[in-house]
This record gives sequence, C-alpha cells and structure tokens, in this order.
Amino acid sequence: MRDIYILGNGFDLAHKLKTTYNDFLNDYFRKTLWHKYSLSKNYAQNHNNLKLTLGTVQIIEKELFQLDYKEIISSLKKLDNHKIEYVNPFLEHLVESSNNRWVDIEMEYYNLLKLFINKNRVDQAKRMVQGLKDIKNTLRDYLLHEVEPTIDSIRTDLPFSDFFRAPRGSRIKPLLINFNYTSTASKYVNEEEIISIHGNVNKTNPDKGQDIIFGFGDERDNFYQQLEDMNENMLLDNSKSFGYFSTTSYQNLVAQLNSTDYKCHIIGHSCGLSDRTLLSMIFEHDNCKKIQIHYYEKYEDHFIKTQEISRHFKDKIKMRFKIVPFEKSTPCPQISKS
Repeated sequence: MRDIYILGNGFDLAHKLKTTYNDFLNDYFRKTLWHKYSLSKNYAQNHNNLKLTLGTVQIIEKELFQLDYKEIISSLKKLDNHKIEYVNPFLEHLVESSNNRWVDIEMEYYNLLKLFINKNRVDQAKRMVQGLKDIKNTLRDYLLHEVEPTIDSIRTDLPFSDFFRAPRGSRIKPLLINFNYTSTASKYVNEEEIISIHGNVNKTNPDKGQDIIFGFGDERDNFYQQLEDMNENMLLDNSKSFGYFSTTSYQNLVAQLNSTDYKCHIIGHSCGLSDRTLLSMIFEHDNCKKIQIHYYEKYEDHFIKTQEISRHFKDKIKMRFKIVPFEKSTPCPQISKS
C-alpha cells in the first residue's frame, strides 16, 4: 500500500515559515508604508491594493514598521490628515473581518460572490473577482521573495526526515500532494515524488498558463451551477478547476490514485470546502483504504478535522471505516527554528 501525504499550510508552519494570512498582510502593510517614505520604489506600483495618505505628525519609523497590520491601521488613525484608501474592495473586507486562515479567505470570497449574485449586483461581484486575483499576485511575490529564501536554512535532520521514507523492504515510494505554493517538500523527497497541485512560486509564468491556483473548488455546491448558467466567464476566473487545466499536475494525480491502493496522511491541511471537489475524489476513491490525520498538538484538532473530512464524503459508512481513530493517530512534528 502506498503512503500519500496531503500537505497544507500547517506543514510550512511546522517549519516556522511565515506563511499565515497575518504574516502576509503584515508584510504588505509594512511595505506599503515603507514606500510612503520613499524607501522602496517599486512595491506599491506593482501591488496597488491600497493607498496611504499620511499627515504631518512625526512617526517613529522603526517602531511603526515592526507593528502588525492591525496595529499599523490603529496608529495611522491617530494621525492628523491620515487616509487609508482601499483600491481593492476585497482586501478591505478581509482586513475588517476576523478571518485568519487561507481557506477561510477562499470561502469568504465564494460567499461574497453568492451574496452579490443573489442580489443582482454583478458589477460588485466582478470587482471581487479582480480583487482576489490582485491578492493572489501579491501573495505570489511575497512567498517568492520573503519566504522561499528562508527555506534553504531548514534543518532536515529532525522529525520529518523519517516521515516520508518508504517502509523497510518496500519499493513503493511515498507521494506528496503539496497544496502549498512553496518548495518546502522538496527538502525531503525528489521532485518526481511531489505533485504541487496548486503550483509553485518558483515555477510561475502567467503568460504560459503557469501560475499559482487560488480560489474556490467546490463545484458540488448548488450555487456553482447558477454561476455557470449566468454565462459570465469572468465570474468563473477564480474557480480552481480552470487552473488545473493549465498543467498536467491534476492528470498526473489521477493516474497515481488509480495505480495502487493507498493510505492518505493529512499533514497541516484544514480539509475545508474550498478544495471539496479535489479532496472528495481522493478520499472517496476505491483505492483509498485509510485516512490518517496527523493532528496539531491535541485531540481537538483531530476532532475538527474529522468534521471537515466528513463534508467530502457522500457515503458516510465508508468514511467511518477509512478515518483512523485518534487513539491510533500521531501528532504532526513541529520543527524548532534553532
């Protein structure tokens, strides 16, 4: 039986990489502010999601640039003649909301799309579509320039080094289905053992259809059919299915799933609805014999993951046989930075 590992953002976080939603927004607000002091020439021009107009009150730069984005906003509101203008309405919505996971952002986008379409506010829906595209492009550059350079320093002589090795005597190599955009997985196995199903920031060329995939992937939702029937192609631009058609990664994954029985390991993936169509295919496949959750720290995370996974199953009886109980599960390793 082959071991297949589904890697989510928690895998990168276990390596202490700054890949959370908050890390991304902190960096973006700091760089936008940095640009206002003429310390950077290109960032705001390339990523024009918001504009900051600062008053004449003196700011202690060093302190401000070390704040997180919520503290920066709070500090700016205390200035005379300040102004925060969001060019990207979806970014404004995210900043004002309490969501802090990428899967939440993808679902928030989809729910807003539903809201605007159901209220016949198509123009607003299209602005949200473009807003998510702009955030994706900014995220791509953030990961490429701020996160990827730190991956080389990751130590691999700790728990994960034995995690992805084939069992003794087995010739079947494990397969890593990488839902992240980073190259962390390549620290442990060869590239041919990794399917970066949502792309890799090191291998992007939008002009050739090579880009990271970011959006919604739940075509089983009733609203999706309504979206298709509107005959407005732009409203489907952030559907993950169309991103899968740009490379052979999805077809390669299907071929691997069809080739042999497998045990599915969940490492750092929320298993949320934004990947429902894809995860349903993996979990409900006849070759999938077991689903092993490598939980974060305690039982509560395992319990929540089982609830999320259940939404990907039509056959709940099969689900009960496939999910490995908590008593036989192991936590996800966490690697120290030192």
